[in-house]
Amino acid sequence: MSPQARRLLTVAYSALVAAVTIVYMAVSVVAPAMWAVMGPAGVCAVLVGTQVRRPAHRRPWWVLAAGLLTFIAGDTYYFVMEEYLRASDPFPSPADACYLAMYSAGTMSSVPSCTARWCGYSTTWTAWG
Repeated sequence: MSPQARRLLTVAYSALVAAVTIVYMAVSVVAPAMWAVMGPAGVCAVLVGTQVRRPAHRRPWWVLAAGLLTFIAGDTYYFVMEEYLRASDPFPSPADACYLAMYSAGTMSSVPSCTARWCGYSTTWTAWG
């Protein structure tokens, strides 16, 4: 992908996020819908960034995207249960399982980089081969 196409993609994504954020903050009625757009947009940004930048090791980025997706799923479930189904503080719930999965995925995606730097390797993600 050419640098101009990368720049255009970055500008388009930034404009989308800015517009969604403004609507999210200004119009409280559509906040759930905007949250449902913001979350997957972040996941898509990680996946597209992985495809465009082509890092040497992509698996940690995929795991990070999966962690973001589980966080969004858990938060959406919690919000729907609390706002629409009037469940007061649904705990324990599937949302909690999603949050735990998010923490696991986040840790699994960052540990190889930290380990590589701690051991003195110059390249990141060496633990993922």
